[in-house]
Amino acid sequence: MSNRLDVLIFGATGYTGQYVIEEMARKGRQFGLKWGIAGRTVEKLKQVLQQASDVTGIDSLTSVVDTVTANITNQQSLVNMCARTKVLINCVGPYRHYGEPVVQACLEARTHYVDISGEPQFLETMQLRYDSQAAEREVIVVGSCGFDSLVADLGVETIRQECERNNLDIALIESFLTLKYGTITGGLIHYATWESAVYGFSHANELKRLRRQLFPQKLPYSKAKIHRNIVFQTMIQGQSIWAVPFPGSDRSVVQRTQYFTYTKLNQKPVRFQPYLQLPSLFPVVKLVFFGLIFSVLAKFKFGIQLLLKFPSLFSSGLVTKEGPTRQDCEHAKFKMTFLTHTENNQKLIHEFVGPDPGYLGTSKMLISCAVMLIKESERLPAKGGVLTPGAAFGRTTIMDFLEKEGLTFTKNAHHSFFNQRNCIDILGLEIENDMHSSDAFDQECKNWPRESKPNHRQTDIDVATRIINLYEYGSFPSFSRRHTFTMQQSRPYAQFSNDYNDVVVDNNNSKPHFTPNDSGISCDEDESGFSNEFDFDAIDPIDSSTITITDDAHRAAVIQDDDKKYFCDNTVWAWHGEFGRLVMATAMTYNVDYRLIPYEARFICPRVLNAFYSLTQSENAKAQFKCDTCGHCWTSMRARCTFYISKPNEGGIVLLRLYAQQCQYCYSTVRPLWYFDEICRVMKKLAKTICECFFPNSVSSNYWDITHNGTQPVQRLIQRKGSMHSQHYSALCEACQFHSCYS
Repeated sequence: MSNRLDVLIFGATGYTGQYVIEEMARKGRQFGLKWGIAGRTVEKLKQVLQQASDVTGIDSLTSVVDTVTANITNQQSLVNMCARTKVLINCVGPYRHYGEPVVQACLEARTHYVDISGEPQFLETMQLRYDSQAAEREVIVVGSCGFDSLVADLGVETIRQECERNNLDIALIESFLTLKYGTITGGLIHYATWESAVYGFSHANELKRLRRQLFPQKLPYSKAKIHRNIVFQTMIQGQSIWAVPFPGSDRSVVQRTQYFTYTKLNQKPVRFQPYLQLPSLFPVVKLVFFGLIFSVLAKFKFGIQLLLKFPSLFSSGLVTKEGPTRQDCEHAKFKMTFLTHTENNQKLIHEFVGPDPGYLGTSKMLISCAVMLIKESERLPAKGGVLTPGAAFGRTTIMDFLEKEGLTFTKNAHHSFFNQRNCIDILGLEIENDMHSSDAFDQECKNWPRESKPNHRQTDIDVATRIINLYEYGSFPSFSRRHTFTMQQSRPYAQFSNDYNDVVVDNNNSKPHFTPNDSGISCDEDESGFSNEFDFDAIDPIDSSTITITDDAHRAAVIQDDDKKYFCDNTVWAWHGEFGRLVMATAMTYNVDYRLIPYEARFICPRVLNAFYSLTQSENAKAQFKCDTCGHCWTSMRARCTFYISKPNEGGIVLLRLYAQQCQYCYSTVRPLWYFDEICRVMKKLAKTICECFFPNSVSSNYWDITHNGTQPVQRLIQRKGSMHSQHYSALCEACQFHSCYS
C-alpha cells in the first residue's frame, strides 16, 4: 500500500465531483496528500482539473494530479482503479444503480471507501451484504458522508458523548433543519440528486423486509416519546416555526449508528426524529402539495417517467438538469438545530451551521471523512466493516476539522442567543433615551459581585437579590421597568387598594383581610377585570431601600394564612420569601449558600452560568392571566413552573421558570398571576425535595408548619381545585411549546 495514492476520486467529471476535486486540491496541499481522479476519459479529467486550478488558484493540477481511467460497466477496471489508492471517494450515482460494483471492487483491492449516498436502501443493503466481508478484509466502508447524513449523525453522536460526560440520560433528540438561499438563478438541486430521490421513494416498500434482517435485535430505547402531527407548529428558541418530518436518510443513518453503539459498544441507544423547519404556513402547504404528488407518482412506472422527464415542473422549479450556479451555492447555508430531551426533563439545544449543504458543504464533509481515514485510522472503532459516519468518526477529531472549514457545532446554543438586546427584551426593560444600551448594560454587569457571600443574611448587593430586583423591580440604574410595582421596606404589611367590595380593611388594624369565597379570585362575567384584585403601591425603582431576601423571608413568615388565598401583581417576595424561609434557612445551618434565580436572568451571573443543574422539578398550579393589551382575563388550571436545581457543591442555585400564555384575542404574551397559597405549596414541595436529596438530616417539614405564625398553615400539597370550562390551547401555552406542560 505504500506506493498507493492517499485518495482517489471516482466520478470526478460529474456535477458534485467538480466541487469535491476543488476541496481535495486545497486539502491535498494542506496535508501533503498524494491524490488523483478517475473517470471514463482522460480528456474530461484534464478539463475538470484545469477548472479546479482556475477556481482554487492552485497551479499545475493537470500535471501533478494522477488520472485513472475506469468504467462502471467494467468490473476489472474498477478493481484496478481501487488498487491504486488507500481511500476511494465514490461520486457516481444513483448509488442503487452504480454503487455496489464499486464497493465490491474496494473489498477485492482492500481499499477504504466513502461516498455521499443519501439512499437508505443502498446504504442498508451494503451493510447487510458486505459488513462481515469488510471486517474480515479490514476495509472501512462508510456511506452518507455528505450532508445526507453526516450532519445529523455526527450531531447526535456528539450530543450523546457530551451527555455521557455529564451523567445525563437522553430520552429523545429532535433535529430541525433550516435552509437559506439568496437569489436563485439556476435552481437548488441537480438532476442527479432528484433521480436518486425518485428511485429511492419508488422502492421504499422494500425497506421493511431489509431492516428485519439488518436489525434482528430490538433496541431498548427510552419510553419517553413526543407525539407530533405530520404538520405541526412549535417554538424553537423563542421563535414560532412550522415543521414536517424530514424525508431524507437522516433517521435511517442515525438508527444504524445507534444499533452499532448498542450491540458493539454496549451503549444506550438514542431515539432520534428529524424535521424540516419552515417559517410559515404557506411553504408548508406548498411542500405538502408537491410532496403528495411526488409520493403518488413515484409508486408507478409511468409516474416515475414523468418525474424524471419534467423535474422542474414537479419540484416547483427547485430541480434543474444544470443544477445551481456557483453563485447560488456560495450564498446558500444551512442550520440544523438539535433539541435534546433528557430523562430528568432538561432540554439542551445545539446547532450545526454550515455553507451550502448540497455541494460546497458536502464536498468539505466528504473530504474530511477521507482525511480521517488517512490520518486517524487508529481512532476508528474497528479495523473493518460497513459503518455510518457517526460510528466510524464519532471518536476522531472530525468536528474540530469541520469547524475550521466553516461548519460549526455549537454546544448549549441556548446561552448564545441571549445577547445584550435579547437580554433587555426578555427582562421587559425599557432603555432610557439618553443612555446607550450597550454601555449601560456592560457597566452594570461589571458592578455585579463575582463571589457569593455565605452566611451573610443582610446584604443589598447579593447576586441573587440584585438579579431578582432587576427582573421584578427593574432596579437597573439605567433602565426603567414596565408596570413597575414594588414594596416599601418600612411597611410591616403590604398595603392593598380598596377598590373591590370583598376587600375589607379594618381601620383599627393595618392588616387587610378578605371575605372567603370558593375560588379566592374569580373573573367578572364581562371579563373586564378580576374581583379581589389588589396592587402594591408603585415607588421609584431606583429607590435605595431595595428589598433583600431577608426582608422577603420575614414577610413570608408573618403574613396571615388567610391572605395566602389571594394574589397580587408582584409575587416576587412570596417566591423569594418562601425560598428563604424553607430552603435558605436550612441550607445555612450546613454552611451552604443557596439562591433562587429567575430562569430569564441565568445568563447574567457567572455563578449561575457555571452551575450544573442535576435535578429538575416541574409543578402545576391554578393561576390567573390578565392581558394588559386588550384587557382579556382568564383562569388556567395549567399554570406551570419548573425548578432547575444544582447541588450545593455544584453552584447552589435554583432556577425558577414561570411559563407564560398568550392571549387568544390579541396574542400578547401574558405572565401568570399566582395565588400565594399555590406559591407556598410548590415551594414547600421544592424544599422537601432539596432537603431529602442534599440535607437528609435537617428538620422535618412538620417543623416548618408548627413554627410558621405559631399556627398551622395550609397543609395541602395538591393543586388548588377548579374546573376547566374551555379547551387548553397548546399553541398559546409556552409550557406546551417547550414540552413541559401538565399531562
